[in-house]
Amino acid sequence: LAMRPEIILALVGLAILLLNFLLEKRYKYLNAVTTLIGLGFSGVALGWFWRFASTHPGWLPYLGFDGRFTLDTFAIFLKLIIVVSTAIVVLISVKYLEIEEAHYGEYYALLLFAAVGMMLLASGTDLIVLFLGLEVMALCEYVLTGFLRGNRRSNEAAVKFFLLGAFSSGILLYGMSLLYGISGSTKIGVISMALENRPAGDPLSWVAMVTLLAGLLFKVAAVPFHQWTPDVYEGAPTSITAFISVAPKIASFAILVRLLLGGLQPMHAQWQHLLIGVAIATSGAPQSTAAAQPGSTPSWTQTKTPWGDPDLQGVWRYEAAIPLERPARFEGRESLTDEEVKESQRLEDEQARHC
Repeated sequence: LAMRPEIILALVGLAILLLNFLLEKRYKYLNAVTTLIGLGFSGVALGWFWRFASTHPGWLPYLGFDGRFTLDTFAIFLKLIIVVSTAIVVLISVKYLEIEEAHYGEYYALLLFAAVGMMLLASGTDLIVLFLGLEVMALCEYVLTGFLRGNRRSNEAAVKFFLLGAFSSGILLYGMSLLYGISGSTKIGVISMALENRPAGDPLSWVAMVTLLAGLLFKVAAVPFHQWTPDVYEGAPTSITAFISVAPKIASFAILVRLLLGGLQPMHAQWQHLLIGVAIATSGAPQSTAAAQPGSTPSWTQTKTPWGDPDLQGVWRYEAAIPLERPARFEGRESLTDEEVKESQRLEDEQARHC
């Protein structure tokens, strides 16, 4: 019962993979409709949990799977945000995928599977559950980042994201293995009790805490683990950039809260100082380095757009630092057909996004 929202999204994601084969190209939008229906049912289930908890105060927190899955108000609230943000991304993806000619059902299935992983992060109170949820979310993100297979920037961003993400997952898993070695259990509550019995300044506990934080800070793009963010945000499809910048960050902060205020609570004096320094650096360092990049300042210029179109001569438009290229087959031509005008506008918009 407590995992009803996750089960609904997983089943709808599997159904979309089957439905996609049965739909003609003009009916591909039904994949998005099915996704929204699944998200709606999942949101209704979460709303029922919230209402039931308000009328039955002793029902929450609910512990399942021998304490490895926890449903409390914190988890319900975060899951509602994840469902809403995923639904918004689905709405803005329909037209975008039509323009990019990449309207495939796998796109929506991956969004739902990523949402399932995020929900596990919100409710997980066991290292194995948290790691599985994190990897389900991350693997879907890698594929969605490179979803535009014909776009070199998208492919490059996906490869960078995958390599750096795998490296950070290895560091995170190393920290989790140290915590398991210290406590003999993967449950967060048992780990907390084991750390309380460790001597102050225990080097093994310190290494476990630092490696665990390093892996998690990569997921939230905190300094100094933020280098992947510009390449991924620029190369990924626009709708996926919106998705990665919101929903996975919420889930990553959820696992941070679960681990820091749960398993690593006995070491709060140590990790508080580390997080304060990281927060200060994250607030200023990325903005300072971005402002110092040469050629990054766009401007408003008066230009002729599109190429040779007499009706739009002298229109003011926003131009990036990198000039747009005119397709070679349009050179030397004063007028274009309607199809060529649409194609040139599409190429111009695509180049503008990549500038």
